[in-house]
Amino acid sequence: MANMSYCRFHNTSQDLIDCLNALRNDLPLSDSEERKAKQLIKTCMEIIETVGGSVELYDKSVADFLRGEENSDEDE
Repeated sequence: MANMSYCRFHNTSQDLIDCLNALRNDLPLSDSEERKAKQLIKTCMEIIETVGGSVELYDKSVADFLRGEENSDEDE
């Protein structure tokens, strides 16, 4: 279900914290969840660029994690 416009950032922030904790704790991900994690990271990078930031120097481990995932949104 989509977030209501008046609370989308609040709800999404809480969900992102949950995702971050899962990654930090190295919780196992299904193939589908791994694909969506990669899509989420790319979207976060686009948000950073949209608000004037730069992601051109992101860590190599992020690049390795994202490599080859440009067209893997088949389960949307």
